[in-house]
Amino acid sequence: MAKTASARCTQSCRATVPVLPDDLVLWEILVRLPATVLLRCRTVCRSWRRLTSAADFVLAHHRRQPSLPLVTFDGDQHQSRTLDAFDLRRSPAERRPVLRFHDYDRRGEFTVIASCDGLLLLSLSNGGFSICNPVTHQWTELPTSLTGVNVVGTYLHSSPGEYRVLYWKWMDGRRYQGTSVVYYVLTVGSSAKPRCIGMIDVMNQPSSFRSMPSPITSYHWARSRLLEMDGVLGISHLYVMESVVKLWVLDDYELKEFPLDRMISRPVGYWFKESLVSHMFFQRELKDGVVCVSDASPKPLPSCHPNTEARLERVHTQATGLVQVATLSAGAMAKTARERRTIPALPDDLVLWEILIRLPATALLRCRAVCRSWRSLTSTVDFLLDHHRRQPSLPLISFNGDVLCPRSTDAIDLRRSPAERRPILRFIEDDNRRCDFVVRASCDGLLLMSLSNKRFSICNPVTSQWIELPPSLAGVEVLGMYLHNSSGEYRVLYWKKRVNIFLNDDTVVYNVITVGSSEEPRCIGQPVASPSIEQFIKAGLTYVRFRPPVVLHSCLHWGQWSLENQLIVFDTVVESFRCMRSPITSYHSALSHLLEIDGVIGISHMDESKFTVELWLLQDYELEVWSLKYRIELPMAQMRNITNNWYYNGLVVSGNGDVLVYFGTNLHLFHCDSKGNLLQEFSLDRAILRPVGYFFKESLVRHTFFQTN
Repeated sequence: MAKTASARCTQSCRATVPVLPDDLVLWEILVRLPATVLLRCRTVCRSWRRLTSAADFVLAHHRRQPSLPLVTFDGDQHQSRTLDAFDLRRSPAERRPVLRFHDYDRRGEFTVIASCDGLLLLSLSNGGFSICNPVTHQWTELPTSLTGVNVVGTYLHSSPGEYRVLYWKWMDGRRYQGTSVVYYVLTVGSSAKPRCIGMIDVMNQPSSFRSMPSPITSYHWARSRLLEMDGVLGISHLYVMESVVKLWVLDDYELKEFPLDRMISRPVGYWFKESLVSHMFFQRELKDGVVCVSDASPKPLPSCHPNTEARLERVHTQATGLVQVATLSAGAMAKTARERRTIPALPDDLVLWEILIRLPATALLRCRAVCRSWRSLTSTVDFLLDHHRRQPSLPLISFNGDVLCPRSTDAIDLRRSPAERRPILRFIEDDNRRCDFVVRASCDGLLLMSLSNKRFSICNPVTSQWIELPPSLAGVEVLGMYLHNSSGEYRVLYWKKRVNIFLNDDTVVYNVITVGSSEEPRCIGQPVASPSIEQFIKAGLTYVRFRPPVVLHSCLHWGQWSLENQLIVFDTVVESFRCMRSPITSYHSALSHLLEIDGVIGISHMDESKFTVELWLLQDYELEVWSLKYRIELPMAQMRNITNNWYYNGLVVSGNGDVLVYFGTNLHLFHCDSKGNLLQEFSLDRAILRPVGYFFKESLVRHTFFQTN
């Protein structure tokens, strides 16, 4: 698994890669990807952009997307209402931001009225209605004449391919006994006036509506929900006295038979399927500062192509012009089928090393299901190492647990707008040993955890593999985990006191253990190459758990409290401690932390008196030359108006100057940019421990020392 060996074999491996037909790649791989990943794939070449923008492909892609339940979260005076989807296919279930408006006064208090084919019909706080597609950033406002009406639903009228809205209102604008209601149909995007389909007396059954039997004796709006599952109508009903939820499905639509499918112990109401289909009735895009959608726009990705970022920008600006059609005629479908057979085949080398290697781990695992060849090619060591190196390094945050919900560790993806919270690690089993875990090290997609019984475990959250370290490590002070390059072994550095009650000796000794080895931990004593840090090494490095080290150039780097203008470095090759110059006069464990940014060591330091956060970068590692990249003044007045708390802490977590600020209540977490602008307040359902200072990069690389999946 050595990097040099993988580098030598990369060219030979690529040269022998077979070419897959483009038809297979298009209709068996790309059609299965999420919308955001598909938009990234469009940046490879014009041919891929054209093929994945075809009407039949976009419609087929929409049909393959999962239908996810929607949940609305109330806002307050500082934050608008949000709409999220829950992906229950994952374990644990993943919460995906779908919609959030920033212009609070007009659209902040929106309500979802209908969901159809990736479109959301919203009622706004001013009484008006809008239709939007959160994925393509398109929206249109419905006529003002609909203000105050009662919308029944929106649907696609198949024959003309029009989207229509059904609603009713009182004939004279008021409700009183004997008043009639009038039903209307509005064609979305049409300049024609809404069409009246009848005036119906409230005491009579409308002739244009019909009834069908239901298994529910009394349909209650708060306890019963209709839903569609794989083309079948279902009814979910909550029986309060029995504390159960029953699911009924309509097996035969003509005979109207509703057998009981299952009893469960309550979903929500609306469902959402991503769609890249664009519609002619949309008038504008949702601009920055108006709406935030998590998975809407692609971000610039590193590439060997010099015009990649420009092409990405063009995809972003033209995302609304994907397809301007709702349905396809039989002739168009036949023509497209003939075109598929003449599609030229892209070299598999290009697909493998320019498309699949950029995908997140979950999407890549889906692509492996296409065929054995793809599974084999995406499982090679050199591919997995390159894939890991391309993954973003995301800051980790630990959340406290309680009786009902165990402790969890999440990552914050600040590349998205708004920033997205990704679940990383949570133990759901009834095992008190691991439910109350603490992250103690992060290296190459591996997390080292201390458990409540003082034992240690190492796991890979992506591959669901884990291993327990020997019980002899219980209660030791772990300093870090690293990859020993020459041997390819993962090792853990720690110290403990060697107690001798007869000699009254409690000397601190440092040890190294090889993960997965049956050998005993190896004692390395107190190897110190710099006399200025000898006293700290002899006393045992402290506060490491709050400010973890950075692993770079085969060395571990720490900041030590009360050590002025110096960092402590452990050379993993010679296994000795030395010092390094630091730009921080006094390294405080609560105010400063180290991080690695694109192969460069950085120090984030907060000045409490000036309400500023600084980011220093080590420009020359050999000469130990530092430079100040950012000095960010935090928007304290804005944040304290929200939290009413005075104790705070802030740390830079990216090379772009993104800052996470958390307050002493541990219920407020803010995201600021490099100019000190407050971008987002995170809605926290539980108190946070703190941003732990660790970063996580997904990895699908498998290791022989793992014993259990």
